[in-house]
Amino acid sequence: MGKNAGVKRPSSRARSIARLWELARSGDFRSGAAAARAALGALGADGAAGRRIELHLISAFCLMRQGHHSEALRELETADHAASSLPTDSGMALRVETWRAELAYFQRRYSYASNIVDRLLARLEQKGDWAYVGFALRIRIDVTLTAATLDLGVDTEAEFDRVVDPAKMVRSYVVRE
Repeated sequence: MGKNAGVKRPSSRARSIARLWELARSGDFRSGAAAARAALGALGADGAAGRRIELHLISAFCLMRQGHHSEALRELETADHAASSLPTDSGMALRVETWRAELAYFQRRYSYASNIVDRLLARLEQKGDWAYVGFALRIRIDVTLTAATLDLGVDTEAEFDRVVDPAKMVRSYVVRE
């Protein structure tokens, strides 16, 4: 027996969710949303609530990025309904609410997105859900950057790209005179 005999391998369901997230994050939003819907259809009414929620979140992620905000909201509402059937300590409702903040950001409702993040951060930290803490903080950074660029009078994507240099955001940067 090999050295990894005692290592628990992720279930095929967990790998399947991970593959769907990978597809969605690759930028193929149409295929990602379609694959999530197909997986929901295959799951059936008795499918695990956690898996169902993740599939709705994948779909919402893809729909937001395609500009289909009302459809993304429906996915989040459905995920929220499924999360309400789980024990409150599962943390799934917090995850869905974090995605609501992301949707609010996409809808340019920056104050609402910021308020959601403010409400969620301490609870996510308390649960130890560090991936979602990072996600919520990323939303806060996006809102802050957007507010700063709007204060500068930047209102187009091209102007934003000119003012905010992404290359300077990935490494230390000190202004030299």
